[in-house]
Amino acid sequence: MRKSKAIMIVFISIIIVLTAGIGWLLNDKYGFISYGAKKPTYHYTIGDFTIEDLGVFDTKTGKMLYVGMKKDEVDKILGDGVEEQEFMRLTVYADNLNIKYRLDQVVAISLTEDSSRYVTARNMGVLNSRQEIEYAYGKPSFSDDRYTDYYLHKIKDESYLKLLPKLPIDQDELTKTFIMSVSSSEDGNRIMISDFKFARDFN
Repeated sequence: MRKSKAIMIVFISIIIVLTAGIGWLLNDKYGFISYGAKKPTYHYTIGDFTIEDLGVFDTKTGKMLYVGMKKDEVDKILGDGVEEQEFMRLTVYADNLNIKYRLDQVVAISLTEDSSRYVTARNMGVLNSRQEIEYAYGKPSFSDDRYTDYYLHKIKDESYLKLLPKLPIDQDELTKTFIMSVSSSEDGNRIMISDFKFARDFN
């Protein structure tokens, strides 16, 4: 009896060690587990939008980064970024987070295929499929084989946003309308959240 019990304990111990070892190897190769990672706590309703949807969540620091934030607020969270000298002059931060500033204020946040550290307020990132993103956000304003776009309009000083079926043409609405665009390519997904002025003029 004791011998059988001892054999069983040894057998279970071996399974635990093997499971832990395989998990460690898989995580080392694929990054399935992010130790110490945090998740956004935004409570949302599918199809409804608020200003929380105009930002991304940093799973390392546990902080949100929003369109409309001041540059010094972003730098305090992420450290100094490096401004690219290309025509859009994006500032690149740790783990490929790209931000565009206008008068030292965030007007665009872009996640590339290598920006998996960051997710949207609804916990959607570049590793999620466009179908998963549509499930979290609801029916988009525009969608084709490559793009899934949400056009969001700020109503006065309210915290909620209205989903638009198409983009406005009124020049006065350029900085009151925002776009969350998810694009797919062979390299992976990209997510951009910006005001309409940047999406149109890249400025």
